[in-house]
Amino acid sequence: MDKAVANICLAKEAGKVASKLLEVANAQKQLSEQGVKQSENLSSQTDGLISQVGALIHIADEQKVLAMRLENQTNKIICLTWGLLAFSVALLAVSLVTVKIMLKQNAQANIPQIQSSQQQEYNGTNK
Repeated sequence: MDKAVANICLAKEAGKVASKLLEVANAQKQLSEQGVKQSENLSSQTDGLISQVGALIHIADEQKVLAMRLENQTNKIICLTWGLLAFSVALLAVSLVTVKIMLKQNAQANIPQIQSSQQQEYNGTNK
């Protein structure tokens, strides 16, 4: 009988162990299913990230092209500014020469008037 009782106790313990193993197996199954779902989520996120990186690369290429265009336009503006400066200096020089000529002509036109007025004053003081 002792053997029968021992076998019964052993069978009960084996049932408990089997029950625990079944619980562990179920937990592993749930973890595995969760792992598959997370793996699928990660895969879809990775695909999204890859497409976003591709878009960023495209944007970077566009920025390079725009930067080159901007540099060319900046260089043109610099050249036009220097041309405008040279034109302004030439215009200033022409204006100064014109003013000098006009002053000289005005002075020559006024010399006879000044001389006649000085002559009249001289004649008026000598009388």
